[in-house]
Amino acid sequence: MESLFKKLKLIDSLEFEYDIEPKEFQKRIKLIVDEETPILLDELYRSKKIFCGKVGDKKFTLRKKRKFMNLNIQSSNAVGIISVVNQKTKLNVKIFGYDEISTLAIIVGPIFFLILFYVIITKEAYPALILFVPIATLILIFPYYIMKKNMKIFRIELKENLKFK
Repeated sequence: MESLFKKLKLIDSLEFEYDIEPKEFQKRIKLIVDEETPILLDELYRSKKIFCGKVGDKKFTLRKKRKFMNLNIQSSNAVGIISVVNQKTKLNVKIFGYDEISTLAIIVGPIFFLILFYVIITKEAYPALILFVPIATLILIFPYYIMKKNMKIFRIELKENLKFK
């Protein structure tokens, strides 16, 4: 599945290099990252922190917090590896433009439309194809563009928030 997302350009990467110790980096990143909560419970944990995730000694994961009644729900998330190279803290971040919910939509959507297409053909309701083809095309392509847009926004926000000196 990951190879499909790479071809669709829904996986990206960033690199950061800091002149601080890894422990100091962990302290600073914890200032902008809340502890991981279940996706639908983000609103119950009100804080000014932008991201939710887990921060460990060598690895971290984060995603943007979801807000109640916000229609711009981002499905992007990131996984980072913390390492020390030449006495500098190096960060390799892999950005994913999808999460569990959007992956489910990518899998279930085509299956639903294939079944619907099969029913239209077997019932010989050919005029329905005039509406079916453009609507199915839009509904199947629309999530991809939303994920691409959200991934670009997430990448910019990540760059801005991970600028530590």
